[in-house]
Amino acid sequence: MKRKEGFFIGLLLVMRYSLVAQEFPVQQQYLVNKFLLNPAYAGYLKCDEFRISHRQQWVGFDRGPMTPVISYHGRVWQGLGVGAYVFGDRNGLTNQSGGQLAVAYHINLSHAREVTHQLSFGLAMNYTYRWVNTSAFTDNVLIPNAGMSDPNVTGGGLLIPNFTTGVNYINRNFFAGISATNLMKNPVGLGELKNSTGAGEPYLPLSLFFNSGYYINLSPMWGIEPSATFKMDMNNRKQIDANMRIFYQSAFSKYVFFGVSLRSNINVPNLQTVMPMVGFKMDDLYFAFTYDVGLTSLQKYNYGSVGLMLGYNICRGKRIERAPCPAFRDKIIYK
Repeated sequence: MKRKEGFFIGLLLVMRYSLVAQEFPVQQQYLVNKFLLNPAYAGYLKCDEFRISHRQQWVGFDRGPMTPVISYHGRVWQGLGVGAYVFGDRNGLTNQSGGQLAVAYHINLSHAREVTHQLSFGLAMNYTYRWVNTSAFTDNVLIPNAGMSDPNVTGGGLLIPNFTTGVNYINRNFFAGISATNLMKNPVGLGELKNSTGAGEPYLPLSLFFNSGYYINLSPMWGIEPSATFKMDMNNRKQIDANMRIFYQSAFSKYVFFGVSLRSNINVPNLQTVMPMVGFKMDDLYFAFTYDVGLTSLQKYNYGSVGLMLGYNICRGKRIERAPCPAFRDKIIYK
């Protein structure tokens, strides 16, 4: 009985947040791929970066949110960088797929060819296609013996184009950036779905992401990187992530890191998530694993959320030195 009660609690949460609050399934993976958060990271270093990631939320919960992402970005000419990603997302009864095409321009502030002091500007065109799995209402997939469809939900999909812009600043061990997404006022409703006021389809609000961090050298082998990300939108929803990663330069890899992130919803004080993480870099191969534990009553009905990332870099040029911190140590600095 308790399991069934948890199922319907979770179902209501999924239905509620999948239509309006789950605008950013891709950006949630930014800790292992900053390009997903800010288009100004496209080609910010002189390497071609390939990433494949997958995030499965609420493991053990039927039809929990699931988001795979494939991304690429790299430097194509002097200060010009380009990037793209594609994704799929299933969240309860709603599904979406889409992608992004980004271009960035990087200004080298060090008056040298090394990438250690840089200001970057990025612009991206996004598209998302959303649809509702209406068969779940009529085929008794989610609700046994339902035997009926909701007249307010149709099976038609909705294509949502939009734009994202961002600025990023790097100065050796310090980085800071801001990005804004949903620059266009596009409807987010599906079919004939109306918002709670009945006034028509809701819109995706303009959303801002602030991200900053600093790498601290503790010794030639050890270092720590505290960082924070603040998110807000024009509907006054606010969220803050406090992150800490510890780096160790091991004998078998260029570095190993482990850390933790605490995510807090400012509007809902009891809605918090703790996310331990671990990863390594070996030559040009990258791997990261994350595990979310929700500090809410829903946690007892699932086994948390897991994320995996696999990446590979192709770097060009002449090696001149190792970078001073893991933000750059991910790659060798090249001329």
